[in-house]
Amino acid sequence: MNSTHNFPLNLKNVLGSVFGTLPEALHDTDSPETIAGWDSFQTFIMFQELEKQGGVSFTLEDLVEVRTVGDIKKLLKKYNVPFIIASESYNENKFSL
Repeated sequence: MNSTHNFPLNLKNVLGSVFGTLPEALHDTDSPETIAGWDSFQTFIMFQELEKQGGVSFTLEDLVEVRTVGDIKKLLKKYNVPFIIASESYNENKFSL
């Protein structure tokens, strides 16, 4: 399912809020091993929030493949969910910010 939202999701803010960490401290290589608040329950909450804000539904296969912040970005790109993360942005449909 493609995104039904036409505004970019602020990925670092979502992840920072869910994991209880500073958004600016997050990096593509971060994972449950490097983020203290990233446990199985918070993973569930994270996916719910990404689905809600991104207007998508992920498959079980999608959820199993995500191991890092970089994997989350790849997943959002797969579903054409526009997002921003610091100075970097991804927007398949070229929405203006």
